[in-house]
Amino acid sequence: MTQSHSPAQPAKRTLLKGALAAGAAGLAAAAGGFAYGEKKGRADEKADAAQHSRQSYPCYGTHQQGITTPHQPFAIMAAFDVSAQTPSQLENLLRTLTARIEFLTRGGELPDGDAKLPPAGSGLLGKTFRPDGLTITVSVGASLFDARFGLADKKPKHLIEMARFPNDKLAAEWCDGDFSLQICALSPETCQNALRDLVKNTAQYAIIRWSIDGFLPKTEPGAAARNLFGFRDGSGNPDVSNPKTANEVLWTGIAANSLDEPAWAKNGSYQAVRLIRHFVEFWDRTPLQEQETIFGREKYSGAPLGMKNEHDSPNYAADPQGKTIPHDSHMRLANPRSPEFMQKHQLFRRPFDYSRGLAKSGQLDVGLVFICYQANLADGFIFVQNLLNGEPLEEYISPFGGEIPTPNLQAMAEQGMRMSQYYTSPMSAPARSMLLTGNSNQQAGMGGMWWYDSTIGKEGYELRLTDRVTTMAERFKDAGYNTLRINLPFIVWEHDRDGLMARIDQFLTIADGRGFSTMLTLMDDCGFSGDEPYLGPQKPPVPGKHNSQAAASPGARFGRTTFRKATQGGRKTRAKVAMTPIDSVARATEKATSICPP
Repeated sequence: MTQSHSPAQPAKRTLLKGALAAGAAGLAAAAGGFAYGEKKGRADEKADAAQHSRQSYPCYGTHQQGITTPHQPFAIMAAFDVSAQTPSQLENLLRTLTARIEFLTRGGELPDGDAKLPPAGSGLLGKTFRPDGLTITVSVGASLFDARFGLADKKPKHLIEMARFPNDKLAAEWCDGDFSLQICALSPETCQNALRDLVKNTAQYAIIRWSIDGFLPKTEPGAAARNLFGFRDGSGNPDVSNPKTANEVLWTGIAANSLDEPAWAKNGSYQAVRLIRHFVEFWDRTPLQEQETIFGREKYSGAPLGMKNEHDSPNYAADPQGKTIPHDSHMRLANPRSPEFMQKHQLFRRPFDYSRGLAKSGQLDVGLVFICYQANLADGFIFVQNLLNGEPLEEYISPFGGEIPTPNLQAMAEQGMRMSQYYTSPMSAPARSMLLTGNSNQQAGMGGMWWYDSTIGKEGYELRLTDRVTTMAERFKDAGYNTLRINLPFIVWEHDRDGLMARIDQFLTIADGRGFSTMLTLMDDCGFSGDEPYLGPQKPPVPGKHNSQAAASPGARFGRTTFRKATQGGRKTRAKVAMTPIDSVARATEKATSICPP
């Protein structure tokens, strides 16, 4: 599409017809950029390098920019609610949006005005500004096609609000929106300037709902950028610079699985956005071998396990048992590379990392702004995400916010003490040794739960807290505190609940009188002895065997039955660590799905 109209008032042919009016606004915004024909000297070149880039992307055309455009290093993802009340107001909103996008992506000079009135722009980039590689991709959500504007008959066939997945805990303030803007540029200030301009000029008919800043780490030529886990993100992306591949993967009305879309949506794409928190403190204490097993790739080279180069294609047929690249690794689940998958289920990733400082727990609030594009949402993102449900990586990622309010736990997290040096283990005694000392279990002397012939007498496997470490109780004692740990066996409750409750009450009275703060924790015992619980004197412990005479809770036998059923058929299961920070109870936000018209 060629430009033949004023940027202040886009011609109606650039917009959708009828009530949708400017539904495609912004998708079509043309930018000519600056024309510099004279040859520059070294001084000019040096000065030019210190300024924002002249790079511009023409945004009128068959497809929107910001999808197959070279991945800029900075971005803002923002969603808006439409406050317009009538179809004509919606048209005005989208015409204004189109005009501002055209101006911002072209670059130019802010007009002079009355000094007694607000200036035409933020001034963040000065009075005259360059395009700086800016692209603004506009997507419309399913909610825009409700009863407000009479657009129900123009709704794309496969446009839905994103379904919930098992690992999602969604926060309303980070979800949904009638339309979204993906703002990308070569500098963060260019992104900020664009967002502020668009918020200011569309305020009459739209209200920003949420936004998040993103960045793309620098990387070597031809290599995918790393995420905040230190792994390359997007190594398996389809090559959409190839028009044939792009037609198969991206464009609605062109790809074989999207031919039923309305005519106005042809050459658009479906956008899915997911904000995923990364628990990097937990991740950084995970052994390298486990990290690589979880992703299925070598951390530093990016190569699939057992291969040499990042872009080597793994031969899963030669590894049917998953001995080299595990079946539940992220890369194998996300792209099994079967002929059917490669033909129908590929999607194009365009993610950014984010950092929002500290969470209330004191942990780093960092993660991934996951963005992907595809011609059919069900065949793309939804299909792939269902493959990933339950993957090992879920231990380290999750949504901000949650569906279930837990005010008491939240108060404890906000008012309590943060343990900044904490290690954990799937096994109880090693985990307790780490919790009590802030050291690894080997440093604490609890390298395992019992001795083996190979560990008897070995440092780190003393099966007791050694004098190499100082416990939390010792530090509390030095500060004038008394500490106490008590187990409450279920069998006593079963046979003498009144007596047990009376003794607990007596204990709490004594503790309160001496200034103890008490929190009772109900625990399921570990049945190391193999004995069912019984009243009376217990057997003496077996020397050298941890918890050798610990009797199981009556509920333990049900747990053993469940575990046996879960592991039948040779299915690999992954034990989840029970001791997690309170703030880690769910965190990755699923946004409303959007469609990006052409």
